[in-house]
Amino acid sequence: MSKACPGEKGKGPSCEACIHSKQPQLARLCAHTGSGKVFCDKAPVPRPACTGESIGLNVAECSGWVELYDSLGGPDWPKTFSQGCDGRLDPCGCAASWQKSIKCQGLRDYKSITELYLLGPDVKGEIPASISAFTQLQALSLVETKIQGTLPGSIADLQKLTYLWLDHNPMLGGELPSTLAKMGQLYAFEVHYSNFTGTLPKANWRGIADCALQGNRFACPLPPGAETCGASCA
Repeated sequence: MSKACPGEKGKGPSCEACIHSKQPQLARLCAHTGSGKVFCDKAPVPRPACTGESIGLNVAECSGWVELYDSLGGPDWPKTFSQGCDGRLDPCGCAASWQKSIKCQGLRDYKSITELYLLGPDVKGEIPASISAFTQLQALSLVETKIQGTLPGSIADLQKLTYLWLDHNPMLGGELPSTLAKMGQLYAFEVHYSNFTGTLPKANWRGIADCALQGNRFACPLPPGAETCGASCA
């Protein structure tokens, strides 16, 4: 839907003013209405096209990876993160290192990302809600990073996610999303020594074999079973 730009003397601004708005990287299309106002729309943004070993990657996952790459400071990652590939457009083709490893699996020419490991202080920014695009993801590790903000509730849309490591992230915090209660498939859930606070979701904490919640500041009372994961409250 068209969105009116701030007006000049009761009317819309010039197209030039519209185009050079707060988000100059997004093209605008301007059109005059019968009332004399100028409206500007975002031009359709084409989906990124993955290359190399990632040509067969699920389209939504390709877009999701590009957004994750941009959100977590990908352009400034060490060169070792993109060894042998285009780090932004070929996640399946990069050589693995101890700080970054991505595993892709599939049938014939169709692929999905199944494991994703990004470690260390070069990983910084916020986890986007589009993390849910990785529908076949089984393991996610974001450890000892400078990621900040909160864990998006959309993480619970990853129904095949079994291993989730988010420990030693002092800038990642806030309340853990209540949607975690839906993730009954988790075998590993480690968020120890991060900065999570507030009310813990009523998940099946006793049912998670590898669970670590210590070193965070949760609100009392704790849900049943959380103490078996090392959780404490104040």
